[in-house]
Formats: sequence, C-alpha cells, structure tokens
Amino acid sequence: MRSIETIYSNLTRRKNLVVDDVAQEYFPGKAINIVPLAISLALITESAEETVLFAANLGGDSDSIASIGGAIAGALYPETVNNEWFEVVTAINEDNILDVANSLAALRPRG
Repeated sequence: MRSIETIYSNLTRRKNLVVDDVAQEYFPGKAINIVPLAISLALITESAEETVLFAANLGGDSDSIASIGGAIAGALYPETVNNEWFEVVTAINEDNILDVANSLAALRPRG
C-alpha cells in the first residue's frame, strides 16, 4: 500500500507525465513497481486509452502495466475504453467479454 501512495504522490506532483522520466525512475528491473504504477497511471490519467498508451511506451514490463492499469481505468471510466481496440479483442476472443464481466459481477457479494 505504501508503494502505491508513494508512486501516486510522486506522479501527481509533476506538471506533465513524461514516459522517459517515469521509465527511468521506475524501470528497468523494478518489478515491485508494476502494480503501484499501473494503479497510479489509471487514477491520474482517468482514461483507459491514455493509461494503456503511456504504459506501453515505458519499456520493461510495459505490457503488464498497460493491461493492469488499462483494466482499472476502464472499470473506473468505461467511456474512455477505445471502441476499436475493444472490437478487436472481442473479435479474437472466443468468449463474449461483456457476458463474462457481467457473470463475474453477479458473483460479487452485495452489501
């Protein structure tokens, strides 16, 4: 939890997020930063598309950061999911992604 707070705080203090600066600070060889960075990018960009594009250009384990951060941002801000990308994933995937998501959501305990 502390690493999420530290990375988020660090990134929100910057006027602009610059891929090379973030990559140099958090990569390479710092796997412990993957999840905190993904969460931070999702919260800061408030966009699934922006999170994925930014993360994909980081280098290192960018695919993990892009998929985790993109999923979080997409859940928080569904209107920011790139429809063309979604259609490609839907066409390639044998399962209906929305049906799977709705099935998983139905399993969640309601309080």
